[in-house]
Amino acid sequence: MRPSQAVDSAKRAVLPTLTAAIVIAGLASAAASAAPRATADSSTRLGPNATASPRVLGWGLNYPDAIAAYSTATLNGSASTVTDVWVADYESNSVTELDGNTGALIRTISDASYDLNAPDAVASNGADVWVANADGDSITEFSATTGRLVRVVSGAKYGLSDPIALALANGTVWVANAAGNSVTVFSAASGDFVAQVKNVGVGFGDPAAITTVRTSPSSAAAWVANAANSVTRIGISSAGRPGTVTRISASKYEFFDPAGIAADSTDVWVTNQSGDTVTVLSATTGKLVKVLSAASYHFDQPGAVIVAHDKVAVVNEIGNSVTEFSTASTAPRMLTGARYQFDSPVAAAVAGTDIFVANEAGDTVTELVTSTGALAAVFAGWFDHPAEVVSAGADIWVLDSDAVTELDAKTGSLVRVVSGAKYGFDLPAAMTLYAGDVWVADAGSESLTKFDGTTGKLLGVRKESALDIPVAMAAVGTSLFVVNSGDSVATFNATTGVFEKLYDQSGYKFDGPDAITTAGSTVWVANFYGDSVTEFGSDGSVLKIISGSRYGFDGPDGMTTDGKDVWVTNSDSVSEFSASSGGRVRVVSSDLDTPAGITFAVFATGTTVWVANLDGNSVTMISPGTGKNTVRLFDGASYQFSKPDGIAFDKDGGGLWVANSVSDTLTTFRS
Repeated sequence: MRPSQAVDSAKRAVLPTLTAAIVIAGLASAAASAAPRATADSSTRLGPNATASPRVLGWGLNYPDAIAAYSTATLNGSASTVTDVWVADYESNSVTELDGNTGALIRTISDASYDLNAPDAVASNGADVWVANADGDSITEFSATTGRLVRVVSGAKYGLSDPIALALANGTVWVANAAGNSVTVFSAASGDFVAQVKNVGVGFGDPAAITTVRTSPSSAAAWVANAANSVTRIGISSAGRPGTVTRISASKYEFFDPAGIAADSTDVWVTNQSGDTVTVLSATTGKLVKVLSAASYHFDQPGAVIVAHDKVAVVNEIGNSVTEFSTASTAPRMLTGARYQFDSPVAAAVAGTDIFVANEAGDTVTELVTSTGALAAVFAGWFDHPAEVVSAGADIWVLDSDAVTELDAKTGSLVRVVSGAKYGFDLPAAMTLYAGDVWVADAGSESLTKFDGTTGKLLGVRKESALDIPVAMAAVGTSLFVVNSGDSVATFNATTGVFEKLYDQSGYKFDGPDAITTAGSTVWVANFYGDSVTEFGSDGSVLKIISGSRYGFDGPDGMTTDGKDVWVTNSDSVSEFSASSGGRVRVVSSDLDTPAGITFAVFATGTTVWVANLDGNSVTMISPGTGKNTVRLFDGASYQFSKPDGIAFDKDGGGLWVANSVSDTLTTFRS
């Protein structure tokens, strides 16, 4: 992709409704302590014959809009068995699974076989997990223990139409269909269709939420909150089949855009999003118990509601808060303020004695201690469309849409997130390290940002007319070479940032330059449109223009070198040529699918080149020269690749780090 196109595409890709998830300083240690669960490390280094042991870092939250957990706990702090928390990420078509006790990442489920398509509801019985796909008109079921796909429920007989909410009862799964004005019931064990309750004579009106409750050993019911100002009650038989249907709607209930519903054996709580109220009904008769007002409970567009034992928690989407009170409606406790990082909270679930709240706009999950209202942790996404990874000894630096995230290279734990208006990030496109400092070239603001690599302290933001959509950067000697999409290369003093020189003459034949690599005093720049590579010295002298069909250049946009050879990624191949003569070595095309990021690693056996395949969701290893064992492919569910775009080798740790631009995670192969 040509740099100017990449900039435009990146701007379109980052949804305007999303805000990057940033861990504030006061919570950095809490987030870092919730380190992802690692698989066993390989006993050998990642040489040509290594067996990789991948793990995934970062929670990968991307517009989380539903959350579920399974546990025997109650909200009053009783002993319990807690399993995991599952978060449906609407925009990335994935489900993030966290450890319900530690918050550690278990896995991100996003493989195409799961058929996740705008997931917007999730439920679990401890053995399996069901996810409703709003755009797919389907339900995905997978194992709660292994994450393995069980089945995808879909087809005309189920009548799924914009499934928006899920509940479980008596061995069956109940689905509220927003567009279908209906409820679908199927077997939890087999996925077989059981029944569909349709709108005719029932009074559904844009179903928005569903819950099930047992009011006695022999009596159970499903309750549906309809956005069209009503509630529908459906009896449930011992076999899980729907029974008598009752529609509840009258002015005394003060229903006004009901959005959430929850129940215990005594009462049903319905949140009225537009009315800023909560309506309480009898779970046995459906009669009105009371209406809780905003004046007393501080509701502000209440949506999700959960209830367990003697506690009720109401999530206020506009108010960015949670109202918590006892089922006896005692004086409420308001959980609000910057420390909670609520940002359009839309869903909540109970895990053990804590509440997990999904923040749709913030790409975060907030964990609350129910007994005290204290903040337990904020699980931030860490990354927002990560596109470049740089290794620096003890640290790994990840560049994404508006921040730089620093990780500990050995543990993968979060060190800090460098972000904020003062850094001038608008669409950071390239990053390099020099003398302990980090330089970032920003394509959106056409500027260079420098900050201390140890503390993250801002050292300066520099704007120059010589910067014309900068998209790639490298340090050569005492200079920073910055590649501009506007067909030029600018150099700056790597210490002071003072502008030195602009290379834009016709002799360089820049044509969509978008990648750079260096060795000694030699610089190579890949020209996306020109299907060529420009080679020049650090003094600016043109050494050669490398082009021609024999090189196989086709939209080159990634480069690396070991000083002996140079490797260039193309639309579906990697070209290798001699660094000294420019002569063609070979063109590798097998096991490559839109190669993006590229790096090399040095082992006792020689140099190994690693390529991240953007569309292939894989990493290809290429051995040097034309010897045997030239290609090896790393893919599969365990790697959890999701549009891998950036890649780096950790020279100290002997591992590869791969940035997954869609799931907002890092996959690392540790040795």
